[in-house]
Amino acid sequence: MITRFFILFCFLANLSLAETDSELVPIIRRNITQAKENDFVVVAFEQTYTLLHILKVANDEFVMEEITVPSQKLSKNFFGWRDWFINGALGHTGWIAYTLDASSGKIKNAYSYTRGSPLEMQSTDLFLSTLFNLNFKKIPLSERKKIGAKVAIAPYMDPNSVWNPPLIVDGKRINGVFFEAWKAKWPNDNSYLSDKNIEIYLPDERTSFSSYFPYWLQISGLIGKAKIRIIDSGSNLPPVKELPLTLVD
Repeated sequence: MITRFFILFCFLANLSLAETDSELVPIIRRNITQAKENDFVVVAFEQTYTLLHILKVANDEFVMEEITVPSQKLSKNFFGWRDWFINGALGHTGWIAYTLDASSGKIKNAYSYTRGSPLEMQSTDLFLSTLFNLNFKKIPLSERKKIGAKVAIAPYMDPNSVWNPPLIVDGKRINGVFFEAWKAKWPNDNSYLSDKNIEIYLPDERTSFSSYFPYWLQISGLIGKAKIRIIDSGSNLPPVKELPLTLVD
């Protein structure tokens, strides 16, 4: 089975946003060009953690790996995600790699280290075709969740008065980072996401932090609100496995 975060990244790689009715900007696909080899993020969803790692960057293609571990399988001697990965990702239940074509947002091929064999892609093709047409719109400051006792009237809204998700680098929280928020509605396609509202938060492009992966993704309309968040990130994380031949040109 292809892991849920592999499908999630397929989703994120194809998100588009609308700045005007006539101009569509595929922001995730565009921003992925900021990614550098050996960058990583750790994503938390329910009781599962997934480490996403950029292995290779060549023109518009990115080779990435994804290691998944349930929270209950983490060692009591856990000393951080970088250490966990370098020492073999103890307790992981899935380890895959795949090639992302940034120009099209498509996943070209994938390989499971867990199985020791390629992954079939047909199960994601239909999903991707829907995701490719999902348009996001920027959420104005006046509509965002507020913090503190500050009160303002648009267009004089203070950016510091709105909620921003936490940004963590190598286990340390970075304060004062402003995020842009975007929203969309999933089409009525009879899937479990049908007609659900989606919100994503990306670091402002004027900051020095990468904005190619949402640090917070929220899905409304399920049982409560499902939240997907980044709990760690960093750079210069060396690979520990050789790339399979199916992912090497």
